[in-house]
Amino acid sequence: MTTPLKSIRKYCINDCMAGQSREVLKCPSKDCVFYKFRLGTGRPKLKQIRKFCFDCGEGTYNAVKNCKFPDCPLYPYRLGHNPKLEGRCNIPLEKRKSFKKKL
Repeated sequence: MTTPLKSIRKYCINDCMAGQSREVLKCPSKDCVFYKFRLGTGRPKLKQIRKFCFDCGEGTYNAVKNCKFPDCPLYPYRLGHNPKLEGRCNIPLEKRKSFKKKL
């Protein structure tokens, strides 16, 4: 499994620039949420990936959840969390969310 940053870089190279890594330097889409991460530097928030997937998925949560593009490098992060970190805590995800609300 890869990191969110590497996934964004891979998306930019393969899906936006047709596999030409040098073209990423010349990216004209300065309003893209991934623009500042396209070179593989910085620390993206998973919410940015989720927002991008939300826009790609017709603007509905169900479309993002049931994404039809499992080959997309952003697919594992589309719901706004890192599956690599799942299970590191002894508290299940559902209980962690309700616990945060109580605090």
